[in-house]
Amino acid sequence: MGLGRWKDLKDGVKKRYNKYKAKRLKKKNDKKRKKALKKFRKSLVKGSNEEISNLDELRIAFDGAGGEFAGNNAEFNKWAKENGFISFDEGAFSGHKNGNIAVELISAFKEINPNGKVYVAGYSAGGDEAVWVENQASNAGISIDGLATFDPHKDSMIGFKNYENFSAKKAVNAYQQNPAELGPNTFRGSPVNNSANLNIGPSNHNNIFKYVNKNEKGVLNYAMDL
Repeated sequence: MGLGRWKDLKDGVKKRYNKYKAKRLKKKNDKKRKKALKKFRKSLVKGSNEEISNLDELRIAFDGAGGEFAGNNAEFNKWAKENGFISFDEGAFSGHKNGNIAVELISAFKEINPNGKVYVAGYSAGGDEAVWVENQASNAGISIDGLATFDPHKDSMIGFKNYENFSAKKAVNAYQQNPAELGPNTFRGSPVNNSANLNIGPSNHNNIFKYVNKNEKGVLNYAMDL
């Protein structure tokens, strides 16, 4: 599927999600919420069936906060585009809006293609969101095939957050916890339990993806089946 078709599909998912989320979707134990969510998923599968029924894999990527050229976003987004990922622009204060859309897209994809493979990648705040999506998919009974994260963080400049890969079949996490430095290393990442963790000492937050893509590409390609 061309990237243009992927964009149309993602935009369609967003419209359906915004239509059905409302207040009812925020109440976890509300019967109306469950009914609305079920209706949303049904419309998602129906609307997506033509686009993804013949697709054998789904790739989703989340970049870092701050815009297209912040940190290592440009390099990460270029890689994601070249390898057929649906890209989400993650924000520092976006909650899990993008993640919720991604989880619903994964659910619809697996309902249509039970044997299809799913890969999720994320850098910086997008790494935080990628792990969250993996966790939510796992809670829904879906084990994604590959998870790749780069300096995941979101809640603080320091990093040092407890992350865990619940059930991704292959997972790699590149992070660094070098001394904080405003600009090149304002943020620091954290390990992800049950993942292959690479502590990339020679890098900083602004070039960690570039470093991995150049020097540890084999590990990245293995996790993402590239």
